[in-house]
Order: sequence, then structure tokens, then C-alpha cells
Amino acid sequence: MRVSFLLASVASVVSLSVSDAASPPRAKAKPAPASAHISPPSAQFDPEAEALRDKLGRSVLATPGLVLPDNRAQLDEALARGDWTYLSGVVRAPGSTDNMMRLLNWERYQTYRGGGYGVASLYVNTLAMAANSYDKSAAKDPSLAPTARGLRAEALAQMLYTFAIVAVDGARCDNPTAPQSHRDQIAQFTNELRASANQLSSQERLGVLMTAVRQEKALAPVRDPDRDLCLDSFDDLGQALKSHPEQATTAAPQPDYPDMNAMIPIDPHRPPGYSDRAEWPAREQAARDKLPDTLGAIIGVSRRE
Repeated sequence: MRVSFLLASVASVVSLSVSDAASPPRAKAKPAPASAHISPPSAQFDPEAEALRDKLGRSVLATPGLVLPDNRAQLDEALARGDWTYLSGVVRAPGSTDNMMRLLNWERYQTYRGGGYGVASLYVNTLAMAANSYDKSAAKDPSLAPTARGLRAEALAQMLYTFAIVAVDGARCDNPTAPQSHRDQIAQFTNELRASANQLSSQERLGVLMTAVRQEKALAPVRDPDRDLCLDSFDDLGQALKSHPEQATTAAPQPDYPDMNAMIPIDPHRPPGYSDRAEWPAREQAARDKLPDTLGAIIGVSRRE
């Protein structure tokens, strides 16, 4: 029997399952004040980037009726310390659709403040849950169908944006198998979402594609080097197996992984592997130039449509 090896690390946040949530929210809560953004410890302070980050965050907070979660302080603290176990637990069990919609607001705020691969993955999960919830409710109340369709389109756009982060920011990694492992994980947990792109017209899918392309370019200046994205390479896996073979655990076959799976714990505190910073601009732009075609292929659309 063949064995597929999966990396069990920070990136496991993308393995969340998308399930139906409760009925759409009815009551509005009192808007909460903005939460503080805490830059990663490794980030270098850039006044221009910080000013843009603040402007982009405020553009989200200016959305009429926006409500942030009551536990926003805990969410901010968890994000600052990289506690993906806590954050993924919140996404798995938001408690109510009201809470889920507020969580969406926080995730969007953090995404526009420069949140990287992990934040974007959380956002996609919650959007897909919300779309499923409204789809279910729209079967009884057709007036909710446009909202369900809009959430579906936004979930697809943010999914493509997440793939874009992996492509562009992953160009900073010295080992290309690290971002590739994250891309594979995104593909695994978005199977159902990607298939739902067929529910949209060609024009809607083209809109989804261009939204993701424009968003990547707009948020690139505020995305710090993403250490998590440059971890989990094949070399990391090999080192983990060599250092702690007793920690590897096996699991039954999973979608896209038909063989037995060995979950390998990776040390989240090890330093990421970056390529020469002088090469980043050219490598990032090369990846960015390919986005319309590479992202379009994921949802079955091209710029020529």
C-alpha cells in the first residue's frame, strides 16, 4: 500500500470542512469599535505601507451596518501569536449565523490589512459556510437567493485570491515545494466550492476572476513576507520524519489523497526559507502576470470570454 505524506502544521487551517450553518441573521448588534492590527514580529516597519494598511482597513470598517465579533480582542490576540488552532476552532463553530456574519467582517478587515495565506483561508471557509446557509434558506424564502448567490461569488473570488497569494508571495520562498504544498491543501478543501462555480454565468465568473486579480495587486503592498507560506516544503517533511519519526500518525484515505495518509508534525517555530530578496520584485511580477490565466483555469474561465 502506498502512503501519502501530509504536513501537519500552521497550514492545517485550510483543512476545515464547510458545513451548513444556521438560518440567516435577523437581529443587528451594536457596531463594535475597530480592533488593533498587530504586525508579525518579523515585519519591518514601513510608514507608507502602514498608512495604506490603515486606509484599507478603514475602507472595510466604513461599510454601512458592519458589525465586528464580540470576541474580536481574542481573535486579534490569537492572530498576533499565530494561534491557528484557536482561530480554526472559531471558524468551525461560530455559534450562530449572526456570529458567522460578524466573523466574516473581521476576516475581511484582516485580509485588507494585509493578512496572508492563513487569514485568507479562514475567510474562504466562512464565506463558503455563509453561502451554503443562505442557499438552504433560499429554498424556503426565494428573496434570499440573491444574497446566497453574492456570497457564493465572493467565496470564489477570495478562494482565487488565496491561490494568488500562494503564487505571488510564494515566489519569495527558496524552496518551491513549500508554497506548492499549500496550494495542494487549498485545492483539497475547496473541491465543493470550485465545483459551485458552474452555478454562475460566464460573465459572473469573469467578474470573480478579475476581482481576485485586482485585489491581489491592491493588497500586495501591505502583505508582509508570509513565513507560514515558506514552511512545509518536502525538505521540512524529510527533516521532521528524521528527527521525530515516532510522532508521525496515519489516517484513512481522504478526498484527493486515496492512499493511507501519514500526518507529520512540523515545528512551527523553525525559520522559514526565503530566496534572495533582491530577486523578489521580478519573481513576484512574473507570477502576477500569469494570474489571469492560472486563476481563470481554476474556475473554467478565460479573459477571452
